[in-house]
Amino acid sequence: MYRGLSHENKKIVAGMIFIAVVCAFTAFSLNMRSWKANAEKDIYTVFAVFKRVSSLNVGSDVYIAGIRKGRVVGLELNDDYTVKAKLELNIDFSLPEDSTFSIHTDGILGKKYIEITVGGDDDNLIPDNGYASYTQDSVDLDELVEQIMAMARKKNERQKADNNEKKSF
Repeated sequence: MYRGLSHENKKIVAGMIFIAVVCAFTAFSLNMRSWKANAEKDIYTVFAVFKRVSSLNVGSDVYIAGIRKGRVVGLELNDDYTVKAKLELNIDFSLPEDSTFSIHTDGILGKKYIEITVGGDDDNLIPDNGYASYTQDSVDLDELVEQIMAMARKKNERQKADNNEKKSF
C-alpha cells in the first residue's frame, strides 16, 4: 500500500488514519455517555430528614445492603433546623415505607454515607419524590468521647467516695 507513495504522502495517509481513529474513539465515547444517561433515567428520588448530618455532603454515597446504589444530591436546612437530604437511587423498585435511613461513618474518621436498611412492609411503599419515615442521625464523635469521659469521672468519684467511707470506719 505504501510502496508507490512518496514520503510526504505517507505522512498524510498516517495523519488521516490517526484522525479517523480519534474520531471513532470520540464517537464511541459519546455513545457510551448516552447509554449511561439512558441507564440512569430510572432514578428513584427519596427525601430523608435528619436532625444532624455532621460531615455528610452532596455527593456522599447511599448504600442498600452494602452495595452503592445512589448518592446524596442535595442538602437543605429547614425552618425547624432539621436537614432535608435529597437522595437519588439507581434502583428499579420502590422502598418499603418502614425502611430506615441511617448516617454512618466509613471507619473512625472516614467519610459519611447513608445506609438504607430495607423494611418488610411491601404494601406501603415510598413513592418517587416521597419522604422516608424512619431516619437515624449520625453519631457525633466528640459527643461520644465526652460521654465516655463523664462516665469515667463518675466512676472515679464513686471509688474515691467508697475509699473515704472505708477509711472512716
